[in-house]
Amino acid sequence: MFLMERKWKAHNGITDLRREKPTTAKQYLNRVRRIDKEITALLRLVQSTRESLETITQNYNSDGAQSTKNPHKFDRLVELESLVDAKIDEQIAMKSEILQTIMKLPDRRHRLILMEYYIEMKTFEQVAVDMNYSWRQIMNIHGHALKEVQRTLENELSGFHKG
Repeated sequence: MFLMERKWKAHNGITDLRREKPTTAKQYLNRVRRIDKEITALLRLVQSTRESLETITQNYNSDGAQSTKNPHKFDRLVELESLVDAKIDEQIAMKSEILQTIMKLPDRRHRLILMEYYIEMKTFEQVAVDMNYSWRQIMNIHGHALKEVQRTLENELSGFHKG
C-alpha cells in the first residue's frame, strides 16, 4: 500500500519523491507554467537548429555537391521535434488534470483566476483586467483559491488512504 500511495502522490504532485516532502498547491499548479516555459525553450532550439540546417544545405562545395558538415543535424532535429511533441502531450495531460482539480472549487472567482493564470498562462495583471478587479484583489482571491486547492488535494489524498 505504501508504494502505491507514493506513486499516487508523485503522479498528483503531492510529494517530491526525492525529498519525501509535501508540495504546496501553488507548486502543484505551477507545473503547467514550468512545462510551458520548457516547451517554449525547446521550440526556440528547434527553430535555431532548423535555421542552421538551412544554412548548411545552402552551402555548396567547389564541385557543386551539397556540404555535409554535420549529417547528424537532421537526426537531432527529428529528435528535438519528437521531444517537443512528447512535452506538449505531457502539458495537455497536466492541464486536464489540473483543470479537473480547479473545477472542484465551489467559488467561481477562484476557478476563473486559477484557469486564466495557470491554464491560459495570463499574467495577474491580465486576469485583473479581464475580471474587472484590481491587481491587489486578484492576489488576495488567488491566495484564498490556493488554500482551497490545497484542501481539495488533501481531501483527495485522505480519500486515497481510505480506498
